[in-house]
Amino acid sequence: MPATMTHQMFALDIIETLKDTYPMLSEKSHILMLATQGPDPFFFYRTLPWQHANDTERIRNIGSKLHHQTPSKHLKALYEKATSSKDDDLIVYMIGAIMHYILDKYVHPYVFSCSGFSKEGQLDPPYHIYHSHMETLMDVALKNKHNIHIKKIHPAKNMKLKKQLLYKIDHLYHQSYPEFVTSKDFYKAAKDMYRVYAFVFDTYSIKRKLIKLLLGKHAHAYAITHPISLKGEEDMDVLNLNHRTWYHTETNEASTEDVIMLMNRAKKDMIQIIHDIVNNKIDFFKWTQEINYDGLTQTGTHTYQSSLFSLWRKSQ
Repeated sequence: MPATMTHQMFALDIIETLKDTYPMLSEKSHILMLATQGPDPFFFYRTLPWQHANDTERIRNIGSKLHHQTPSKHLKALYEKATSSKDDDLIVYMIGAIMHYILDKYVHPYVFSCSGFSKEGQLDPPYHIYHSHMETLMDVALKNKHNIHIKKIHPAKNMKLKKQLLYKIDHLYHQSYPEFVTSKDFYKAAKDMYRVYAFVFDTYSIKRKLIKLLLGKHAHAYAITHPISLKGEEDMDVLNLNHRTWYHTETNEASTEDVIMLMNRAKKDMIQIIHDIVNNKIDFFKWTQEINYDGLTQTGTHTYQSSLFSLWRKSQ
């Protein structure tokens, strides 16, 4: 992904930049806070240990399909259904979902390169823990860097929408992807995402300490739980502000860009995309170039890594 707060901060930055040009984004920012999570809510379906359902694997796999499917195809489907509805709520949601893709496309190669992956290029254990932990620390580092109050980007409260609105978005997903999304799939997944973050997040990190005590630092629940600060973890420059070299996981291209630079490139693209959407002249292939959410081409795999974060993690 990047994690929840980073996506919300990205949306807030664009809202501020375009507040005079497109005030609807500001007026419906509560929708954008969920929309900018993209397909990620599907991954949260039935993830709490006491939750069980027969359709768990199918609904979680929706998130994987949307992340790895041809991006121009699936984003165009969402765009067409949202715009044809002429419903401002759904149009804003669609814009937020595209924000999620754009930010992932730029930042994910850095995260994968630093947090690592298996020989097969997958987030097999323990790399899924390293990946989530790094993204969680990035959330905190960016929040501190930009001095943003937690109320603006709270991972549980800010993304919570009223039932009627959530059902509208659920229907948008069902209409856009009828071949593998059924009615209430998104609704149920989003509700579970609320529950997960309500369970693991608190302003004072008391729950984080309890989770570490009960489950250990290698638990996924601990990896997605935000600390108050990065005290004790300063030696891991998660934003790469010192501009160390990292390598694109598919192309092996070297870069010293930091996360803020990557986010600014994503912002530039997203602003142009919003202009194109408003003017009804969007070319999905042109701006996706069929690069998926992981920053890979459709036939590409994760091969090269710098393992900055995974090596640091193993030393803890």
